[in-house]
Amino acid sequence: MNKPKSIPTVDEYFDTRRSLKDGSYPVKIKVYNPTTQEKRFYNSGIRMSQTDYDLPMNSRRIDHQVKTQKMTLEAIKAKAREIIQGLTDFNFEAFEEAFLHHKQTKAIFVKDTFDERISQLLRNDRLGNADAYTNALNSLNRFVKATKRTPLERTRFTDINPDWLEAYERYMDKQEGKSVNTISIYLRCLKALFNDKIRKDELTSKEYPFSKHKYQIPATKKVNKALDPKLFTILLEAKPIAPHQIKARDFFVLSFLLCGINVKDLLQLRHKDYRGELITFIRAKTKGTTKGNQKPITIPVSDKAAEIIKRYSTKENNPDTYLFDIIKKTDSPQTLHNKTKAFTRLINQHIKVLCKEAGIEDNVSYQKARHSFATTAVRMGTPLHLVQLVLGHTEMKTTENYVHGFPEETFVNFAKSMENLILPEK
Repeated sequence: MNKPKSIPTVDEYFDTRRSLKDGSYPVKIKVYNPTTQEKRFYNSGIRMSQTDYDLPMNSRRIDHQVKTQKMTLEAIKAKAREIIQGLTDFNFEAFEEAFLHHKQTKAIFVKDTFDERISQLLRNDRLGNADAYTNALNSLNRFVKATKRTPLERTRFTDINPDWLEAYERYMDKQEGKSVNTISIYLRCLKALFNDKIRKDELTSKEYPFSKHKYQIPATKKVNKALDPKLFTILLEAKPIAPHQIKARDFFVLSFLLCGINVKDLLQLRHKDYRGELITFIRAKTKGTTKGNQKPITIPVSDKAAEIIKRYSTKENNPDTYLFDIIKKTDSPQTLHNKTKAFTRLINQHIKVLCKEAGIEDNVSYQKARHSFATTAVRMGTPLHLVQLVLGHTEMKTTENYVHGFPEETFVNFAKSMENLILPEK
């Protein structure tokens, strides 16, 4: 009587033989065939530190990135086991043909492609972008479930046409009450994935649903009105009633004086970046891109800006230490992301209260300092390309969106100046 064949097992293998440059280790998929006592290892594309790998899924200390990686690992192992069960007679050649083919072609489905992009963003520590894609994926999942459409796990990119997109937009607007801006953000994530597939020749231009004559993402131009310089004066003369209000005002004004530097770049400044009357840094959002995009930005430091920096900067002499004691060198990317968001909320919360008490009705937030710098600089005659340079924008169109018009008297005075150029003197 023949003994029943043993079923091959699938496990994960944390390969600690050699660490990667960032100190993490690759996690591999191990398949063991007990019949032949042969085992083979396959790359999962996931890497982790020893500490993160040891954390259980239900740990309170586990962050979003690690949790996503562990869930991805479970999905890969489940697929491997499914393939093994589908084979009449197991052999590694047949398994690999199905398993590796699955890894190469799974991205034809919408959910798999989103998951792949999110994992890629998390690996590159682009947590803000990962959040945007995660929110977009969740909204699309709610849409197909509510409208009883094919689940995203089985929805191919070729299944998405202008009618599908129109229905999604209507659902988000009417059923969920989302703003045009939110809908546009989610759809731009989906559009970016379509563009990637066309670049990789995985889709044709005929299968592309986003175009002038097919479906257009709803346009929105959020007007972030610049704060009038006179209101800055009122803000500086206001009497804060709490230490957090003083701190909120100081960092708001500091952003304006440092050419509209955003909060993430400000918090990641190091002592070595600040030398005398200048600060030189590389924008955080370009650090994970190609070296050609990593152009240093140099901004001047005025006396008032230097005064605020001195008030809040750390006293350590290590040039690699962060200038402000908000984030730490030992912080994980997820912790850094969370601390930056928390600091932004603190600034926004207390600057709004202070402005209200000072009689400033504008909806003031940290971001308004950046827009205010851009608009004020252009109104003072600064060339737009120079404003683009210090803001760190790769596209002039982005800078133009930051600059919000001119007062009516500017056009009146301009017209009078043009007239005076051609009319004879009286």
